[in-house]
Amino acid sequence: MADLGKEIGWDDAIENEGTEPLPEGTYEFTVASMERAHFGGSEKMAPCNVANLDLLIKDKDGKEHHVFDSLYLNSKAEWRLSQFFLCIGQKKKGEALRPNWNEVPCSTGKVEVMINEYVDKNGNKRRSWEVQCESIDFCGGKSEGKPQKQEESDFISTDEEFDEPPF
Repeated sequence: MADLGKEIGWDDAIENEGTEPLPEGTYEFTVASMERAHFGGSEKMAPCNVANLDLLIKDKDGKEHHVFDSLYLNSKAEWRLSQFFLCIGQKKKGEALRPNWNEVPCSTGKVEVMINEYVDKNGNKRRSWEVQCESIDFCGGKSEGKPQKQEESDFISTDEEFDEPPF
């Protein structure tokens, strides 16, 4: 069962300040969860389905981090879909694939995690993780393990900050 947390009262003391950010690097991951959603479109991309992913990554010390990424089911982002499915082992290089979305949760692979620092539309300095799967040679996918629930962090997912995809 997922950790749903507990309610904090208005007068309760608070002390959890979040976790240390995941350093940039190459990591093995497990897809902790996938949520099907819909992107309403923007000036840069037509409306489309979107898969919101929660990737569980363990750092070199074994500490768990959750990185959120979104896969837009749009021809402009088809290359990202291909890279992800190559990464988790569903797709073979050079072959078309009809994805098995039910097998995405608990799939594993390797990703390169990069930190993107930027200024948002309100002038605030922000950071977000960028996740990149590169190829089947770089990534070895298989399904195993149980998902874990996320702890809070000072990073935001791209979808929380922007109304449109990062293209």
